Amino acid sequence: MADATRHGLRITRLLPAPPQEVFAAWTDPDCARHWMAPGALTVAELEMDPRPGGSFRLVMRGERGDVAHTGEYREVDPPRRLVFTWKSPATLGRETVVTVEFHERGDATELILTHEELPDEHAADGHREGWTSIAEKLAQYLASNHHAA
Repeated sequence: MADATRHGLRITRLLPAPPQEVFAAWTDPDCARHWMAPGALTVAELEMDPRPGGSFRLVMRGERGDVAHTGEYREVDPPRRLVFTWKSPATLGRETVVTVEFHERGDATELILTHEELPDEHAADGHREGWTSIAEKLAQYLASNHHAA
């Protein structure tokens, strides 16, 4: 894998909603709390201030307790691009960078998520699984909540 030395990952997912709706799901805490935790984990707490320099705090709850994730928004360009830092125990407390791009594909959106500057391959693999699961939950959320404005 070409990106192994940088310890990053990239996932893509086609989502059943237009970019404006998908972008809103990423920046509205009432929406994000439904899908922003992988697998059986749930969102216990979520605070977001989606503007450049604004921060977020996400607490995921699972069988082994709560895990806090924090970061700062670097770029907020609706409905095209969102860039934020991501720090958690799984990044070994290091600041990493997540870029989410939203590309219109007819009445759907191609989501491209890139997570860079992870500390090692183990962290990259874990986050790849996590983001893949989160993208699946987001697709289900959008499909079940898709309605004309």
